[in-house]
Amino acid sequence: MACWNGTGVFELADVAFYTSVLTATQIASQYAVATAGFVVQDSGARINAVLQAAGVPASQVSTDTGNVQVQAVTNSLATTTAMSYCNTVNSTERGLLYQDPAGVVQFKRRRYVYETAASTTSQATFSYSSGTNQYLSTGLVPGLDDLDLWNNINVSRNGGVVQNVYDTASQTSYGRRTQSISGLLFTNDDESYDLATGILYQYKQPAARVRSLTLTSTINAGATLPQQLGRNLLDRITINWRPMDGTTVDFSQQSLIEAVTHTVTPTEWLTTFA
Repeated sequence: MACWNGTGVFELADVAFYTSVLTATQIASQYAVATAGFVVQDSGARINAVLQAAGVPASQVSTDTGNVQVQAVTNSLATTTAMSYCNTVNSTERGLLYQDPAGVVQFKRRRYVYETAASTTSQATFSYSSGTNQYLSTGLVPGLDDLDLWNNINVSRNGGVVQNVYDTASQTSYGRRTQSISGLLFTNDDESYDLATGILYQYKQPAARVRSLTLTSTINAGATLPQQLGRNLLDRITINWRPMDGTTVDFSQQSLIEAVTHTVTPTEWLTTFA
C-alpha cells in the first residue's frame, strides 16, 4: 500500500516495503491497525490511520483536522489500495490530498482556502503587459463553456439515499447538466444534501474562468522565475487579461492554483498553473 523509493520519499502503491526488518511488536501493531477497522473520525484522522496501516512514517505525513466526520469501516478493505481509499476520504471532505516535493503526504481540509493567508490574499498579479505588474503571462487559456456548468446535482454516501438538488431557471436557460457523486463516507444524508447544495450554488450559472496560465523564464530577463518556483497549490493569484473582442476593458480574476506543471529545456523553464 506504500513503497519506499530509496531516496527518502514514500509513494502510494499496492504493496509495502520497509528499509529494515520489522520487529514482532511492529508487525503486531501494523496488523492490529489494519484489521481492527476504523471508527467514526474526522477525515484527517482517517487518512492518518490509513497511512499508518500502510507503513508510512509519521514524518512523511502532514494532515489537517478534517471538517467532516467519516463513517466507520464495517467491511473489509483487503482489495482497496491506500491511494484509492484516501482519495475517497478526500472527496468526502472536498479538500486537497497530494505529495509535496519532499515526498510528504499533505492533506488540506475544505476550509483551508478560507483560513490560510496564501489562499485568501492574492500572492501575485499576472498580466498580458508589464504596466504596473511585475510579472508577465503567456499561454493564457480562458474558458466560457459548459465544462463548469452544473444545475442538477446528485450526491450520495455509502448506505445512504441519493440527495438531488436542481435549479429550474438555470436548466431553462442552459439545458439540464447533471453531476453525480456517489460512494462518499458521510455519516448522514444531511451532509450529502449540503454538499449537493454547495455545488449547485457554485456552478449553476456559467462564468468566464481562466483555466491555465503559462509562465516562461525567457520573459523580462527571468524575472518570472521567483513566481514560477515559489507559488504553491491553493495559492491565490490575480490574472488580468484583455479579451480579443476589441474591448478596451481588462478582465480581472482571482484564482486558486490547483495544479502546477514544470517543463525544462536547456534554454527555457516553463511553468503552468491550472
